[in-house]
Amino acid sequence: MLNVPNHNSPVYLTTKGNLGNFASYSQEELLNFIDHFSPESQRLLSTLFKNSKIEYRHSIFNTLLDIKAEQNLKKISILSTAERNTLYRQTAPKVFKDAAINLFHELDNFKVSDITHVITASCTGCYSPGPSDELIHSLNLEPTTERIHIGYMGCYAGLAAIRVAESICRANLNANVLIVCVEISSLHWNKSESEDNMLSLSLFGDGSGAAILSSKKFKRSFELILTGTTLIPDSDQEMAWNMGECGFEMTLSRSVPNLIKNNLEKSLKNITSVAKIDLNCIDYWAVHPGGAKILKTIEQVFHLGPKQISASYETLNSFGNMSSATIMFVLEKILLQADQNENVLALAFGPGLTIEKTLLKVSA
Repeated sequence: MLNVPNHNSPVYLTTKGNLGNFASYSQEELLNFIDHFSPESQRLLSTLFKNSKIEYRHSIFNTLLDIKAEQNLKKISILSTAERNTLYRQTAPKVFKDAAINLFHELDNFKVSDITHVITASCTGCYSPGPSDELIHSLNLEPTTERIHIGYMGCYAGLAAIRVAESICRANLNANVLIVCVEISSLHWNKSESEDNMLSLSLFGDGSGAAILSSKKFKRSFELILTGTTLIPDSDQEMAWNMGECGFEMTLSRSVPNLIKNNLEKSLKNITSVAKIDLNCIDYWAVHPGGAKILKTIEQVFHLGPKQISASYETLNSFGNMSSATIMFVLEKILLQADQNENVLALAFGPGLTIEKTLLKVSA
C-alpha cells in the first residue's frame, strides 16, 4: 500500500537523533560484563559481538537508572516484566521530552506552540496515559493537540510514524506533526542462553530520536515523495517481539536477510513505478541497520557504492540497533552530507515480516 501524495502541497521532514540521557559503552566492555554463560555460549556470544560491526552502544544505566552497567545482568535479569516496565515508566518520560527539545534547538523560526499533532513510538515499554499524553503536558501544548501512540511495532515504527504523519499533513496544510521515538532495550537484557537472546545482547542499544513534518520548509529538510508498507507472506514467525515472564523476548530467524533479499525488489516496484524513478537514481539508501548481515544483503543485491549506504553502517557502528529511533539517526546523517535534489530511499524492517519504505528528496 502506498500513500500517493498531492504534490501541490509538499510535506517536509527533518530529524534528529538524541543520546543526551545515555552512557556510552564499547562492545568489548559490554561483552566483559556478561560472565555467567556456559563456556560454549560464551564463545558464541563473543563471536556475535565481534561480527556485529558495532563499536559502541548506549544505555540508561549509570545515568537515568542508578545501576552500573556491569551490574545489569545481575540486577535487571532477575526482575519480572512488570518490574522492568515500572523502570520504563519511571525513565521514559524524560527521554521523550529531551528528544523533542533537542530537535527544537535545531529549528529556526519554529515555535513549539505551533505543534498540532504528536506521535510517539516505542516497543520497549507501555503505560497509559501514555508518552504522547505526557509530551502534550510537558511541552505545554494546547489540550486540543491531537495525539497517537505507535506501540510494539519494533524497528520499522519510526518510518511508520512518518507515514502516518505524512497522511495528516496531506489532509491538513496547517499541521505540524511532532514524532518522538524512544527505546530502552537494555531493560530487557536477561540470562537466557538462547541464540535469539544472545543475538539481542550483541545488537540492541538504547536511544531516542525525533522528527517534525510540516508544509513549512526547514533550513535543512527532506521533501516526502512517497511512503508505503509491505507484509511479506508466510513470514510472521521469522521476527517477533513478545512479552515473557522476565522481560520482552526477541525472535530473530537466520532467514530474515534472505527473506528481505527475495522480496525487497518486488516490494519497491510500486514506489518506483508511481514515482517514475529508477532505483539507479537513488543517491542514498537510508536503511535501518537491523544488523550487519541485513545491510550487506541490501548492499550486494542493489550493487550499492560505499557512499550510498555509509550512513547506515556508521549508525550501526556508533550506536547499534536502537529499534524505532535508529532511522532518525540515519536520516540526520544523510541530511548533513547530501546535496539539494538528491534522492533518498529509507527502509526499515520489523515483525510481520514488514518492509516499511519512504522515498524522499533533499529540499535544501
